[in-house]
Amino acid sequence: MEYIRLMNMNVSLRAIAEALEINVTTAFFWRHKILTALKDGKSDAVLEEHTQADETFTQLSTKGNNNAYNNLHRGEPVFREPDYKKVRKSGHRHARGSCSSTRGLSQGLVCTPFAIGGNDICWGKPSNMGAPSSGDLDSVYAGHLGESVILVTDASTAARKYAEDKELPIIQLKSKTESRQGKHNLQKVNNLHSSFKQDLRGYNGVSTKYLENYANLTIFKQETPGITDITRAALLTDKLRNVPKVARWKDLRAKDYPPFVYGVLDTKPGDEVST
Repeated sequence: MEYIRLMNMNVSLRAIAEALEINVTTAFFWRHKILTALKDGKSDAVLEEHTQADETFTQLSTKGNNNAYNNLHRGEPVFREPDYKKVRKSGHRHARGSCSSTRGLSQGLVCTPFAIGGNDICWGKPSNMGAPSSGDLDSVYAGHLGESVILVTDASTAARKYAEDKELPIIQLKSKTESRQGKHNLQKVNNLHSSFKQDLRGYNGVSTKYLENYANLTIFKQETPGITDITRAALLTDKLRNVPKVARWKDLRAKDYPPFVYGVLDTKPGDEVST
């Protein structure tokens, strides 16, 4: 309970480790055990009525300790190629995702669609690199849009095509003014984007391989507004009790980048990428 309370306050891993007298590595894996369980417990979310949907973008990040295996003294030291050489075409480091070599919605940006239903249920997860397609949106929203859904989006071609493919009613806002004012707008989902970006900054950047976990933490906070950190920690604990399976340490340690990262590079995990 104390760990969850501190985590909800965005206390750093090192500070949590000192407060609870545990190892920083233990604190890291506890965090992702909790976030993975939170993500799994959210898998049945269904959005209804007027549903605001839009995408936000973050830099592809390979943040992390490339020598973690050796630092933990588990077996003989082994050479491990840095992640940025596996997933960046340029082979450029900028491990925390603080910059990109190209402007605009390039394939160096991770797209994360979010949606908020009229029933205040939220959903979202990373889907692709660069601008999304109708298929990318379907990979996120499939199974999570109820029968009463009316999509409210910006003037995105992908959103229009997705609505046509799925025969969903859609209201597209054709200007920034429309998206902020009037009966139909995108204010709620834009606020969710802002909260997501703020949460990521609080962790000094997040590796793309863990981005979905943090998206679900932001969603959890969005769905439980106006309560104290202690109350939110208690709610999160109750949610975790209903999760049938908890992630194991070895599964978390072996977690790879989403397949769409390698898809952009025309490679797959294990292939060699020239630098």
